[in-house]
Amino acid sequence: MMKGRKGGTTSKLPFVVVGVFCLIIIIGFASIMQSCVPISSTPSSNPPATTTQPPIVVKTLSLKVSKSTYEYGYLKLTGVLTNTCSASIFSPTVKLQIYGKDGSVLLGSDSAWPVGGLLEDFPPGSSSAIDFITSVSGEPGSITYRLSCEDANLAVTYPKD
Repeated sequence: MMKGRKGGTTSKLPFVVVGVFCLIIIIGFASIMQSCVPISSTPSSNPPATTTQPPIVVKTLSLKVSKSTYEYGYLKLTGVLTNTCSASIFSPTVKLQIYGKDGSVLLGSDSAWPVGGLLEDFPPGSSSAIDFITSVSGEPGSITYRLSCEDANLAVTYPKD
């Protein structure tokens, strides 16, 4: 106990609390400053690691149309789809769009997958049959059609007439 100015006694407890609090602040500040030490700007003997990107594979498919017939309001188309790239293509979807003779009016559309290839990988170099039997609205006298694929570039070959 200490004597106060008027002869009373005071406790040392407030001084101890303030002292401990100041010590905690100083230690905390010192540890923050230590973690903020600048990194040396001298070059390291080990150069930074370089990352190599995997090669970009352009996915390509080839579709050889073996037969297409239009009769009784239906387009029947069969062919062989081949994966011509070096990577598997997951469930490639081939789209068929059927137009009137002048190609301006869409009369029908359909999608098909390689036989056994729905929700499956289509490995590089593999081939599979693909078939469409699609209704054509209005049953015009003649039609044109387009084949496409969003999953890969599609090269189409047609039979010679």
